[in-house]
Amino acid sequence: AYAILETQGAVAVLTVNNPKALNAPAVLPDIDAAIDSIDMDTVRALIITGAGDKSFVAGADISAMVHMNKADASAYSKQGNDLFLKIESLPIPVIAAINGFALGGGC
Repeated sequence: AYAILETQGAVAVLTVNNPKALNAPAVLPDIDAAIDSIDMDTVRALIITGAGDKSFVAGADISAMVHMNKADASAYSKQGNDLFLKIESLPIPVIAAINGFALGGGC
């Protein structure tokens, strides 16, 4: 899994888990599903961090985007934007525990 969600009391910790790719965007669907699984009745804060010792989240994979047509690029961008809006709209505080590179969308 590219996203590991652990709950410690009233705090959920979501670890983006793709360190070989600097936690790049293949992780988006897993992060989305992990956020959906948070029990908002018991969790009072979410901490997001990155696995590995090099990167928090590196952002979009530009090499993958080079081969996309307009529709694919639009869908790819929308997926990221929708996830950011979901995080922004959560009814609990979200803390980014930045532990390395935070590039592009990862910033």
